[in-house]
Amino acid sequence: MYDAVIVGAGPAGSSAAYDLVKAGANVLIVDKESFPRDKPCGGGLTVKTARRGRGAAIYAG
Repeated sequence: MYDAVIVGAGPAGSSAAYDLVKAGANVLIVDKESFPRDKPCGGGLTVKTARRGRGAAIYAG
């Protein structure tokens, strides 16, 4: 049983899942794509999103 199911593993979904897990929740992330994937829009992350990703240990760069 999961406390939360996150649909979409992009920056918002991954960030939400990270925050929930950090708070002790059991989380499932589902996404229609398989990972890792080459997605060109990842090069267009805002500075705020990139900084949050680094702090959450989900930043890949």
